Amino acid sequence: MSASTPPLPASTSPFLGSFREVLRALERTPGFALLPVEIPGPDVARALGDFLIREGRRALVIAPRDRDATWEDLVAALTRAEPEPRGVVLLVGSDTPPPAAREGLRRLNQHQRRDTLSSRLGCPLLWCGPPGFLSLCREEAPDLWAIRAAELRVVEEPAPDALRAVADALDPARPGGATEPPAELLLRQATAERRRG
Repeated sequence: MSASTPPLPASTSPFLGSFREVLRALERTPGFALLPVEIPGPDVARALGDFLIREGRRALVIAPRDRDATWEDLVAALTRAEPEPRGVVLLVGSDTPPPAAREGLRRLNQHQRRDTLSSRLGCPLLWCGPPGFLSLCREEAPDLWAIRAAELRVVEEPAPDALRAVADALDPARPGGATEPPAELLLRQATAERRRG
């Protein structure tokens, strides 16, 4: 991390374990690879990009959001990308992209464009989005999807204190441990955690 790199927001801490898994996958990926990443939403995808930058992997983020023009010109946006050495291109999709996303994905699906993209980028392409977006990509760009490498997931991990409390409560060797059915105990613990914020 450089002195000019801002700290990650506290809201990203539940995702850091998954972010590290993505980083490990990138370290094992020389050159181009399409890496679909199931992610809860665009804000988490952008946080992943910030995390990668902090870890020395320059992330070039392309986030069309719901702008039709960007989706229609997806091929050009991706082929214009100029990642730095050890860089990565990160495409951010939403669960309900606009109708133009279908056309952009169809254009990207063409074999020649897929090959051009592969040779042009020369680095991993993280294809980030919720399950609905990834399904749309699989349907509209099957040739592109066929070259994907490992599929990754970014998930929210429970806070360590909550895990420790559940483990302690389930331990029959502890006084008061395992006195109620585990499902009811877990429900009570989760409710208490939500109330605490």
